Amino acid sequence: HQEEVLGSNHYLSGFDFAHTRFFTYSSQARAYKNLLTLLEAHRRLLRHRRQDAKLILTARPEELPAVQEFIARHRMGMDVLFFHNIPSKVLAALNHLAIASVNPS
Repeated sequence: HQEEVLGSNHYLSGFDFAHTRFFTYSSQARAYKNLLTLLEAHRRLLRHRRQDAKLILTARPEELPAVQEFIARHRMGMDVLFFHNIPSKVLAALNHLAIASVNPS
């Protein structure tokens, strides 16, 4: 599935998710789910705590332009990855490999 979906992305097509630390956020991008707060927390983890971990979002980035702007402004394009419309088995595998899964309420 990785090569099929991410084949056009040179960075991600051969990415070793099994040996990479990452968090998952499996939800749609809605303003009330505080996605910008999650991104700020991840930015602090990366920049201030010097923890190397990706953040995988299943949301569509175009749903919230403020999210795209935040990622661009803080140069987090290689740290925040968007996987939308992924099969449930792939999502289950990602959640299994993740350090933690974020569940907004």
